[in-house]
Amino acid sequence: MKIKTLSLRKLTLASAVALTAGWGAMAQAQESTTFEASAEVIGNCVVAADALDFDNYDPVSVNSATGVDLDQTSDIRVTCTNGMPSVKIGLVYNGMMDGPGLEGEHLIYTLSSDSAGGNTWDDVELNKVSVIADGTEKTHPVHGRAPKGQNLAHLGNHTETVTVNVTW
Repeated sequence: MKIKTLSLRKLTLASAVALTAGWGAMAQAQESTTFEASAEVIGNCVVAADALDFDNYDPVSVNSATGVDLDQTSDIRVTCTNGMPSVKIGLVYNGMMDGPGLEGEHLIYTLSSDSAGGNTWDDVELNKVSVIADGTEKTHPVHGRAPKGQNLAHLGNHTETVTVNVTW
């Protein structure tokens, strides 16, 4: 009986050694390292603007010297990278819409950020409009005024291209 017990112990010990050896063969060596993922967020702005259409100017009746100014509004939309300092919008224009008539027969107008006929909005540093740069689109209204009493403006369509400069 002692022999059988001894044989069973040997068998159990042999099985344990075989299992351990098998697991050792299945285990893999490992070496580790790390790396960094990085990107620099750059400052940038995207700008879009709607046309400012004064529609019809009537120099002999509605918009005559005794009439009313012609006011109209459009929008400038600006989106800038969050955290950009000192972002400003300036407008470059000469304030005279050229028409199909003779030299000097322009339709004069002004642009402002606060109200039609308000403070001039142009590209001079003091007249630029500040933008809050927080990564979201901001809408800035442009108020235009074609003053009354421009009876020398020639019949026809008058236009001028306005340039929107966003600086930072």
